[in-house]
Amino acid sequence: TLLISIAMTIIISYVYTKIILKPIKEIELVINDMKKMDRNAYLKIDSNDEVDKMKETINSLYKTLLDTIDDLDTKNKEIIGLEKKKVEFLRNASHELKTPLASMKIILENMKYNIGGYKDRDKYLDLLIQNVDISNQMIKDIIYISSKSEIKDNKENNNLNYILDEIIDSHKVEIKNKNLKIIRKINKSNIYFDKKRLVIILQNLISNAIKYTDTNGKVIIFSDEKCIYIKNKGRKLDDSEIEKSFNLFEKIDEKTPGTGLGLYIVKNILDEENIEYDFKRHDEGMIFTIYLY
Repeated sequence: TLLISIAMTIIISYVYTKIILKPIKEIELVINDMKKMDRNAYLKIDSNDEVDKMKETINSLYKTLLDTIDDLDTKNKEIIGLEKKKVEFLRNASHELKTPLASMKIILENMKYNIGGYKDRDKYLDLLIQNVDISNQMIKDIIYISSKSEIKDNKENNNLNYILDEIIDSHKVEIKNKNLKIIRKINKSNIYFDKKRLVIILQNLISNAIKYTDTNGKVIIFSDEKCIYIKNKGRKLDDSEIEKSFNLFEKIDEKTPGTGLGLYIVKNILDEENIEYDFKRHDEGMIFTIYLY
């Protein structure tokens, strides 16, 4: 009887040990696959006992780990992409800044030695001032783009008329030279927006409108309860030119002075603010609409 009892105990212990060790062995094998980052390495759950609950916990932890790794990988790719864009932007910016500076140097050297038509200093002083304005605007745009992540969004009530007064006054020389008429119809003067960003948007849009308006033409700026519109009389752009105008350092007309940054910056600000806009043709030229409300 004693021998039978001992034999039965050994057999039962062996069978029970096998039953206990089987899921543990399975867990060990799957965990080894998890260490190798095998995305299909999940433990099978067949019941609701304590061992299967432990398996479920391990599966959940592994899924969380994979999700975290995927998230870090995505963010890492985004950072690398941003760094590449930053390097490309600075390279392009350096190239674009060289153009007006080289032009100014040539003009100044010719004026210094009274070469040919450069004796007419008044004429070329205006051209130099224009090149300085282009360089100055480009530097402002570059500073904004490089530091926009650090700019706090401080929304407040702004008087649109006051902002337009300052912007239009800054373009009075160009307006006078082209004999332009600036028409304002401001039915909604109170704008709730970050002032710095609003000034950048309007400065770029009005500058473009003036730049691409025909001599003796007009620029119309008007607002209502829902939108701000900036409209000019000039050449109508085709669809490909409209799309191109929002690209970095893209200029529609190489003969027209500019930085190729204006609409790119406007687009980025409005996209960040989730504000809809459109840029399209009208009967006499182009119109840019900002849907603020």
